[in-house]
Amino acid sequence: MKRDVAAQRILSAMIVVLSCLILVPSLNAAGQDPLQVARLLSQARQEAIRLREDTNQMRDFALIDVTWETHGVYADMIRDDIRAMQQKAELLDESRGCSLESQKSVIDQIDPLINELVATTNEVYEAIGQRTSDRVRYTGYLEANYDHAERLARLLSDSFRRSLIASKKHKGNSKLMFH
Repeated sequence: MKRDVAAQRILSAMIVVLSCLILVPSLNAAGQDPLQVARLLSQARQEAIRLREDTNQMRDFALIDVTWETHGVYADMIRDDIRAMQQKAELLDESRGCSLESQKSVIDQIDPLINELVATTNEVYEAIGQRTSDRVRYTGYLEANYDHAERLARLLSDSFRRSLIASKKHKGNSKLMFH
């Protein structure tokens, strides 16, 4: 009898521990709010602005005579900028559960733009590697890279402003309901 009671207690304790292990990540996600998603969007916006600036600088290389090595250095910077954006996009994807619908809409638009940047950046790398003599095509890749980066920066800048306002309203409504 004592063994049965002890076994039930141990089993109950194990269930409680396992439940905590399962529920803690969910509670952490639930502990986030739209304001935290707005902060992530702000960080992504900063990354996108840096990416836009680097692609703009590289686009200007089509107008001046710089070495292929310089093109390569800037292509590497852009690749690093894209990787930073991908990391921010992953964090934003993870925060979807506590984001507002307007924030989810923005999050959904980020990955396709990043994918376009990856594709055009790969074309830039290929052209640099071949030291292409087709400057028109190469300039097209640089223009496309800039255009994608500009769209991403504009998307995040516009949405950041809107999401910050919306999340502050949401937080204010929560206070009204519970206080």
